[in-house]
Amino acid sequence: MVGKSVRSSMKWLKLFSNKGVNMRKIYIFSLIAIITSVCCACGNIDTSLTNTKTNNTLIEDSYVLNDDEKEIYIDIRYPQLAESTASDELIEQINYLIKETALTILSEYSSLDNAQIKVTYDTKCNNDNFISVLFNVNSVVGVQAYPRILCRTVTIDLQTGEQLRLNDMVKVNQEFVDTFFEIATNVRAYSEEWSKESLEAINKSAKESTTLKALTSSDRTTNPDYCSYITDHSLGICVGVPYAIGSYAIYEAEFKDIEEYMKEILLQDKVIT
Repeated sequence: MVGKSVRSSMKWLKLFSNKGVNMRKIYIFSLIAIITSVCCACGNIDTSLTNTKTNNTLIEDSYVLNDDEKEIYIDIRYPQLAESTASDELIEQINYLIKETALTILSEYSSLDNAQIKVTYDTKCNNDNFISVLFNVNSVVGVQAYPRILCRTVTIDLQTGEQLRLNDMVKVNQEFVDTFFEIATNVRAYSEEWSKESLEAINKSAKESTTLKALTSSDRTTNPDYCSYITDHSLGICVGVPYAIGSYAIYEAEFKDIEEYMKEILLQDKVIT
């Protein structure tokens, strides 16, 4: 981009010189144009994760339980790492974390009698450094009057096999909370084409309920209403809201807009040009 702009300026400089135009003025004009082009180019920041390639092969696994007598119908799907540059020991640890997250929903019910639980997933990030998975849960258990719809997530550092929670990836302070929800997009609402009124109600509820304390303790079984994930270019946060207005909302903000809050674990995998 810079080279193209410089060549364009030099082309005009040569053209005007051939026509006898005042060279001092043209030189100054061209110099300003070149400097402006360079500055604009330097201002373009690519804050996507740089290592988006992957040698990982993911396969789908499942936990299925059908018991007609107790009216239990459970179908939980989750990805497993089949091939990777990681060691066999790390792969085993990573797969355990993914499966454990998917099956955690079962521990949230005192009884599974008369239960219908379905869990699907969306692999949000899969490269040589990270795997991040979003689980969608739809369940009716016992005498529930309506389905329980929620989400769970897990993000794993493939270099260590450790789970990354929100406060492992960004500096969670009040300024971050305010900034994130000011610039983030409710991606679940838009994908499902909710009405403007519903979207306003969801956003109002999510922002009012999301406190610094809530996000500091997110991605834990003790705080299931808040969880996070990453994509190659953004951070996502899931927020529980009342069932009547959607059960949960998912917000995403691009890394380039929250870079000042990002911790080294994400910054080391990024490039600013």
